[in-house]
Amino acid sequence: VTCHGSDCILAYSNPWLRPFVRKTFSQAERVVAVSDYIRRIAVSLGAQDVEVIYLGVDTEKFRPPVDKKSLRERLGLPVDRPIVGTLGRLVRDKRIGDFIEAAGLIAEETDAIFLIGGTGPEEARLRSMAKGRDDIVFLGEVHDPVGFHGLCDVSVLTSIREGLSISLQEAMSTACVPVASDGVGCRELVRDGDTGYLFQPGDVPGLAQRILNALDNPSLGMRARKTIQDGFDIRENVLKYINLYEGLLQ
Repeated sequence: VTCHGSDCILAYSNPWLRPFVRKTFSQAERVVAVSDYIRRIAVSLGAQDVEVIYLGVDTEKFRPPVDKKSLRERLGLPVDRPIVGTLGRLVRDKRIGDFIEAAGLIAEETDAIFLIGGTGPEEARLRSMAKGRDDIVFLGEVHDPVGFHGLCDVSVLTSIREGLSISLQEAMSTACVPVASDGVGCRELVRDGDTGYLFQPGDVPGLAQRILNALDNPSLGMRARKTIQDGFDIRENVLKYINLYEGLLQ
């Protein structure tokens, strides 16, 4: 059994779901979690000897763009302004509204463009929040995450329910400076002030300040990429899964 995030987080917060999860754990030969954050929740739900194997990303595919200017020109985005992006399904737990509010707080301090990629049930409300703001751009459904992250200088994760965000890992591999909500496994990816910035979930002024910090320190992007190369490369983590299955089959 592999625990990805909501499968454990929802059971942890909802007593009605716990018996189903505990029964699954009791029948499993092995239990794996995609982050230490999820491992701790799984253990609290009754799992034994949980191993952490990060899913990781393809660091050769997700790499810094050769020509960021051309990527931006193709979408009609300004080439001489920093871009702060967030990519994910537009649902309440992602708290994209916090991203929009933070953009408003720092509009007079930066000429950045704030890029939102994805669709979902919250889209109409979020577009209404951003009405009249020419610095906030909705791209809709994104079929090319490599290209999306390649547009951005800073990548923001405002979610309050994540196992360990693949989108954030992809952005970091592309050398975006990450700004991520603390407390949802992101400490395993981001060292605050060293490879990116963390903020408390729901703290919009704190998020706004961290975005400004990230814009002022673009060199952290390559440190973020090295973090992914060193511990979150999908090739190495696939081998860990293969070894686990081979061990179970013996």
